[in-house]
Amino acid sequence: LEQFWNAEDAAFSNGYVRDAIVPLRGFPEFVPLLWDQLASHQHSAILDRVQEAGKLPGGLSVLSWRMSALDDDSFPLLQQLLVLQALQTADPHGSLLGDFSRITLQGFVEWHHLSLEEHNSIHINPVIAAYIMNVQAIRQYRYHAQGGISGAIFKLFKKAKADRNDIFIVFATVLTIYCVHLIYSVLNAPLPQETMMTQMTTAYSDRDMNAALNYGLLLIRHYPEDSDLARLLTGNILLLQQQYEPAEQLLAQFRKNQPDCPAGMVAHGLACQLQGKYKEAEQSYYEFCYLFDEIFPNAVEEIQRWRRLMEEGFSTPPKWQNIYRYRFMHEL
Repeated sequence: LEQFWNAEDAAFSNGYVRDAIVPLRGFPEFVPLLWDQLASHQHSAILDRVQEAGKLPGGLSVLSWRMSALDDDSFPLLQQLLVLQALQTADPHGSLLGDFSRITLQGFVEWHHLSLEEHNSIHINPVIAAYIMNVQAIRQYRYHAQGGISGAIFKLFKKAKADRNDIFIVFATVLTIYCVHLIYSVLNAPLPQETMMTQMTTAYSDRDMNAALNYGLLLIRHYPEDSDLARLLTGNILLLQQQYEPAEQLLAQFRKNQPDCPAGMVAHGLACQLQGKYKEAEQSYYEFCYLFDEIFPNAVEEIQRWRRLMEEGFSTPPKWQNIYRYRFMHEL
C-alpha cells in the first residue's frame, strides 16, 4: 500500500500504468480508508482533506446537497456504498458519516418528490431501496445511545428533527447557564467560618449589634452545625431589640445543643417570660438556680426575684437588661 502513498501530497495519489507512476485523483484516493489498519497519519490526512474541502469522492458536498436522481452517473451507487463503508470504518463516530447519511437521505426525499410531481409514480430498483434503508438505519442509530437517559435525549432530538447545529446551540445554552450559575455561586460564596466568627465576636464586643446580628445570622445559615455561639449571641441581640419570638427559637435550639450552659438557661427563660410563657420560663429558671446556686449567687438571687414576679403574673422583670452585665451571659 505504501507504494501508492504520495508523501508530498499526503494522499494515495500514485498510480501505476505499465510500471510508470501516474497521478491518481478522485475516488481511488478514498478507498484505502476501507482498511481498518491504515496508518494513523494516512487515515487522518484523508479525513482532514475531506473536511477542509467539504467534498467527497465524486464531487458530493458534505456541506450542502443538490437535487439529482439517485442513478446520477457522476456518483454511482457502488461508489456511494464504498464511501459509506469507508466512513463507517474510518470515522464511525465523526461528523463525516453523519453528513454523508444526511445528504443521501435528503437527496432521496427530493428525488421522491420530483418523481411524484413528474411521473405520478415512484420507480426505484431493489438495490437502491436496500441502500437507502441501510443509510437510514445508520442515521437512526446515531440518534440513539446506549443507556436510558442518553437514549431518551437523542430520541427527543430525532423527534424534533434536530441536526448538529441545533444540538450545538442547546449544548452552548446549557453550558452558558451553568457557567453563569458557577460564577454567581463563587461570587456569593460565604466567608470562611473562622473569619465570620471573628467578625461577629469583634462587632459584639464593640457593641455594634447590627453587624454582629448580620454575621451571626450568616453563620447560622451557612454553618448550622457549628454555630451555637452565634445562636446565643444572636438570641441575646434579638432580646435586647425586643424581637422575642425569633430570639426564643434560636435560644431553644441553643438549649438543645448546649443543655448545661447557664447563659442558655437564663436567656431562654427570659425570652419565654417576656412572651407570657411562664411554664417554659420556670423550667429554664429552675435548672439555672438549682445548678448554679453556689457558682453565680448574685445572678441566682436576681432570677429568684423574677420567678416570684412571674408567680404574680408579671411578664416583664424590672431592668431585665442588666442581666447581661454578667460575663457568663456571653459565653458558652
